[in-house]
Amino acid sequence: MAAAESVIVVTNSLELRLQIRSLVTRALGLQVLSIHHADLLTTKSFWLQHRTPLLLIEEAVAAPDDYSMLRSICALQPGQLIVLVGRNERDEAAVRGLDAGAADVLPLPLRFGEAAARLKAVLRSRRRRLQQGLPASGLIGGSMAAHPTLAYDATKLRRHEETVFGGRAHGRVVQS
Repeated sequence: MAAAESVIVVTNSLELRLQIRSLVTRALGLQVLSIHHADLLTTKSFWLQHRTPLLLIEEAVAAPDDYSMLRSICALQPGQLIVLVGRNERDEAAVRGLDAGAADVLPLPLRFGEAAARLKAVLRSRRRRLQQGLPASGLIGGSMAAHPTLAYDATKLRRHEETVFGGRAHGRVVQS
């Protein structure tokens, strides 16, 4: 990643904005572009002017309309990586956000080490997908089952787990 790249951050909370700015600049070495009006993200002209590897958006900003904003962003900017910053990664609202196109959820309160590792993993995945000629984000506008490549990868992973672990469930099991 070039140091000139920026991460777009959308949140209504000044405190959260400052925490994310610190996380992104210290852990990822990227600049932060803070957006105060989330409606800008659903305009084509915004995406023509701003190229970014990652969009961090507070769940409270994205959720009022059942994540139609995320769907609009995915339609306007295919492959845009979106990470929600929200209450709980296992919350039903977070699941709907993931189904709408978010790549991950950072739970609040932010824990620096975990949040940095998650963001680095999302960006690594993006780089690998781009090198393979695949969309930057595997969950563009829908669930994993709706994306044939990811559904295939999940089936392959499950078969690998069955081979390696003799059919016993160990750790996280991927379902398609």
